[in-house]
Amino acid sequence: MPRLNLEQLGKVRLMDRVDRKYLANKKLLLQYLNMVKDSYYLLVAGDSPVASYATTYWDTADHHFYTMHHNGARPRVKVRVRTYVDTATSFLEVKNKDNHSMTRKSRVRLANPEDVNSDDEEFLEDKADVRLDEIHPCLTNSFHRVTLVSRKMNERITLDFDLKFHNIETNTDTSLGSLVIMEVKSSGKRSSDSIDVLRELRIKASGFSKYCIGTYLTNPDVKHNKFKENMIKISRLEI
Repeated sequence: MPRLNLEQLGKVRLMDRVDRKYLANKKLLLQYLNMVKDSYYLLVAGDSPVASYATTYWDTADHHFYTMHHNGARPRVKVRVRTYVDTATSFLEVKNKDNHSMTRKSRVRLANPEDVNSDDEEFLEDKADVRLDEIHPCLTNSFHRVTLVSRKMNERITLDFDLKFHNIETNTDTSLGSLVIMEVKSSGKRSSDSIDVLRELRIKASGFSKYCIGTYLTNPDVKHNKFKENMIKISRLEI
């Protein structure tokens, strides 16, 4: 596949976007990549198209953000620190999903992943309606990502795999084996070569939150019912 660098990616940052997620395994991922290779660029940062990510999710003592997602509430909020491991850059991020399924991501640069402090108070109050002293780190994850960019420059596909979790509150670790989380990010509900291929492979759209599934798997004290269907789908994809 032809390659694209980070500077060229600036045209398709898609901070305001519609996200559609799909679940597959690595065998299906290889089929998918072979079928879309003529329609997408492969994003490469540095020497490898496979990037390493790490995330720390923050929530309230009663897991308010998790519960909002579990209950299907909209609008809803997620607070996280995202680290791009290969470039050693970190951001405090707030993701807001509105009543029209539009996701808006806001972020501020951090000196390091542990550097969330009082200087970020105004950002958190403005974007997440929460004070820093009301939230704390709950869950971390790590994963690998391959990113595709439409040659039309209006769509980005992220392919996440090798997902591992550590729950800070319960000191529990888990992973998701061969699961691949495929996410189509676009500025609207337009036609998509990628979605056409996913339909051909009989891969259906499926809601999935790394924070919620990671919490579901590592904290028995939170609400669980809504995410049981996701886990059934994941179990069927294991190879």
